[in-house]
Parts: sequence; structure tokens; C-alpha cells
Amino acid sequence: MNYTPEITSVDYLNKFWESCRHHWQETWIDYQNLFEDKTCVDIGIWKGLLNARAKKQFNCQTKIGVEPNSIHRADCKKLNPHTKLYPSIEELPDTIDTDILILHGVIRLMGTRWIQEMRILLSKVNCKYIHIRYSNPDGSYAEKIVKNIDGREFNKYNMDSYEKSPTTNDIIKFLNTVNFSLINQKDTNTNNTIMTFEKQL
Repeated sequence: MNYTPEITSVDYLNKFWESCRHHWQETWIDYQNLFEDKTCVDIGIWKGLLNARAKKQFNCQTKIGVEPNSIHRADCKKLNPHTKLYPSIEELPDTIDTDILILHGVIRLMGTRWIQEMRILLSKVNCKYIHIRYSNPDGSYAEKIVKNIDGREFNKYNMDSYEKSPTTNDIIKFLNTVNFSLINQKDTNTNNTIMTFEKQL
């Protein structure tokens, strides 16, 4: 049997931190004013490393996280003991009040069902802001999906292509129809687009 160290061990944390540290800078640090002293719901929370860091550095409390993989949920709970975790959007409580809905790198993984998933999500989560990191297609990555990187599940629909995933313009147009307006957009050096939406009352 292979020995798997605890998520809280220094070596294990360092390993996974290296795989996501660029997201800390471009998706969290650059938006400190948005996240500071806020509550959030994180769809695709993974192991929760960045959420734990945001709690310590920004006092940003992740109330609820969604992560399909049971091992990642278990690790996330050790780092974020006060966060309630669920395996899917469908299993979330019917009414959740929070400041920010986080969708970092997950909308493309919804494929052609992204609008259906977003409608379910927004029927459950009442928030003022939506913060999205969208991975732009580039070369072979756009055509062929790598099923598993760093132990992460890349989609739950067994897609074999991202070609039918929404564009950033599709996302902006849809969120406008449900009263969320784009207030900030940035393209990063890692081929991501970061978008912040605010609910219009």
C-alpha cells in the first residue's frame, strides 16, 4: 500500500501549493479589495488551499464549497473546518446568502450544459458578486481534454472536447439576462480571463 501523507503536512501542502500558487496572485491577491471581510460560496473548491489562505490573509470566509471528488473534500475539510462541503450543485441547500459566488476554472467544464447548471446555481445562491476565472482555449488543450491533472476531475459529463464550451461573451450575455453586470475584466499571462459581475437591483 502506498503511503499518502496528510494534507496538513508541510511536504504535501508545498506540493499542491506549487500547482496553484499562480492562481493565488492573479485570481485572489489582485482582487483583495473585493474579497476582504466577505463571505463566499466556491464551486470547484478542490482542496481549499487558496480558500484557507484567503481566510487568514483577507478574512474571507468560504461558507460553502462544491467538490465532486471525495478525497479532495476530505482534504479541504482539514484546511477549512468551518466550510460546508457538497459533491454537486444539485445537492446544495435551496437558499444560500453570501457576498461572492466563486467560479474559478469551472464553467468550461460544464460544456453544453453550462446554462442549465448556472440556472440551478443562481436559484440557490443569493449573492452580490460573481467572480469567474475562465480558461481560454489554446491549441491542443482546446481540442482534447486531459482527464486528470494533479488528481483533479476536469468535468463530470465525460466530455472529450471543449469546443462547445461557452465563450466569455456568452457568459457576459447570459449573466446580463439574470441581472448581473460586468464591472471588471482582465486577461492574464496564463491565458485566463478574470471577470467580476455585480448584481443589479
